[in-house]
Amino acid sequence: MKRIALCVLLATLAVVSVFASGAAEKGTPVAASASDSRYAKDQTLKMVYNREISEWNYLTYSAAGDWSNYIDNLVEYDKYGIVRGALAESWTVSDDGLVYTFKIRKGVAWQYSDGSKYGQDVKAQDWVTSAKYVLDPKNAAGTADYMFTIKGAKAYYQALAAGEQADFSTVGVKALDDYTLEFTLESRTSYFLSTLTFNWGYPTNADYLAAMGDNFGLSPNDFLYNGAYLVEAFEPEFYRYDVKNPLYWDKDNVFIERIENTYNAEAETLAPELFLRGQINYAKIPTAMVDDWLATPEKAQYLQPLTAERTTYWYAVNFWPTYDAKYDPENWLIAANNLNFRKALYYGVNRTAICSVFDARNPEQYMLSTITPSNFAAAGGKDYTQMGGLENYTLDNQFNPELAKDYMTKAVAELKAVGCKFPIICYMPYRTSDTAQTNVAQVVEQQLENLFGKDVMDIVIEGYPRTDYKNLTGRIGNDSFMLQWWGPDFLDPVTYTEPNKLGQKYSYIYMADGVAEAATAEDGKKGNDGGYWKNYIYDQMVDAAKAETDDVARFEKMAEAEAWLIENAYVVPVGTLAGTGYAASYLDPTEHMNAYFGACMYRYKGQHILATALNSQTFAEAMAKWSEERTEALKDSI
Repeated sequence: MKRIALCVLLATLAVVSVFASGAAEKGTPVAASASDSRYAKDQTLKMVYNREISEWNYLTYSAAGDWSNYIDNLVEYDKYGIVRGALAESWTVSDDGLVYTFKIRKGVAWQYSDGSKYGQDVKAQDWVTSAKYVLDPKNAAGTADYMFTIKGAKAYYQALAAGEQADFSTVGVKALDDYTLEFTLESRTSYFLSTLTFNWGYPTNADYLAAMGDNFGLSPNDFLYNGAYLVEAFEPEFYRYDVKNPLYWDKDNVFIERIENTYNAEAETLAPELFLRGQINYAKIPTAMVDDWLATPEKAQYLQPLTAERTTYWYAVNFWPTYDAKYDPENWLIAANNLNFRKALYYGVNRTAICSVFDARNPEQYMLSTITPSNFAAAGGKDYTQMGGLENYTLDNQFNPELAKDYMTKAVAELKAVGCKFPIICYMPYRTSDTAQTNVAQVVEQQLENLFGKDVMDIVIEGYPRTDYKNLTGRIGNDSFMLQWWGPDFLDPVTYTEPNKLGQKYSYIYMADGVAEAATAEDGKKGNDGGYWKNYIYDQMVDAAKAETDDVARFEKMAEAEAWLIENAYVVPVGTLAGTGYAASYLDPTEHMNAYFGACMYRYKGQHILATALNSQTFAEAMAKWSEERTEALKDSI
């Protein structure tokens, strides 16, 4: 047996690697005391928000962050990107990499939202309970397929989905005793630990789940807690107040005593002024305001730069247009199925202009020509984006207006021959609560219409509210060409394959001409359009990659699948637009858990409210100090 841990060299500068270590046994290091003069006496974090939590059942919803401060996982990543034990004190991995055995931390109480004890502690069986729930198709859990790396999980799920009998004992999730949990995998999966930080990796108490029935997760009072914070009070679209959990197993590393979130539909534009008034202690500064803040000393002193997250953005061509007939969705479908038309869009979208909306000073640092970002993962000494043909797209900015016009000229001739009407109406929704997305929609509309001529393309933009935005637009086919985004759920490029697979509600590429076959319920898989499909080229390529046990071979094949999407211009990658620009903040980002996937990136454990807000200079100093500390921490973890 060998002791391992993943050291994610991800940091704010975002470089990722995997190392073997014994970090599992070392525990999370205790940070500096809140009595330090750097920290405010009042450790209350105050913020405004404009997206309400729509689902409190953490077992069904696929968002990672909504419950991350209320429930712990087996493992977590510290501020240096080193995996540490959380509800697992330690773990071992078999020599063949197939069996992970976790020793569960004793004495962790299940609690109600008011902090009182439920009467049972967290035990190994609680992960078995979660697995049974998530792998039951009738519960419609959004992350069931993330468990398919576990032996028997996919077969069990598929049997239940087909209405057949299935035996859960065939699934490789077992409680060997009260405090020993074992996972057996289908094949060696180097990123398995990182998958445990997503919501399927949360434990669930079986007795409470059974007692609640359909009422489980209806509100913050309808699930059990074991995490760093408890929901003290919640009124939808008014406020959500969290308080430090006094019974938390690692309470000595929780320094923020209280989190006060106040709802405001205009939070994005109002937050900077509220920060200046001292009413909140964190605000992202919209791009339109940055020049004014930089030019005003009393404002400039608060600015600190943000760095791009690993959430990537791309435009997706829709092959199941369901929008109003006045926009002629059938005509769009004719155009969408023309390769030259899609290539014209691919080379015609000005990524620099889009990224400039988020940061006009340095847009190039956010631009991407792939869906998977560079410096996220590597194998065999090679970055993933330099493998499998993706290197053909990462060398330079793919915006090429002359080439785009050449492709469009070819497309127009071909489309006229098959009865396509001009101008082609392109219905493009955008999210109104996000000023940047509003500006991006306007930029793309003007830029493409000017490039191709409004007699060829008429782009119609329409705003939708943030609440339920994707369910009102792309997920029901209510778009022609729409900005999509996806963040990693674990430390492996396979996570970026999810949005374009059959059954996901991000793309209808499988309905494009010639890439999949219509099928029946007996021999096909149901797509998100309600129909049945089989032999989808992209899924076959991804499945072939997953079957590889060698990371280099697996990465090569996954990169080939992604290159297929780009080569056929089904997607138009844009950039890593989340986390761009500036913020005014009394939080030190170098104290934050360092992972761009799963629950850890949303946790406040380990962070303090600073006595003085960071600015660009103090941020740089903090980063330099953090970088030195991280180098030593990584040495110690090996």
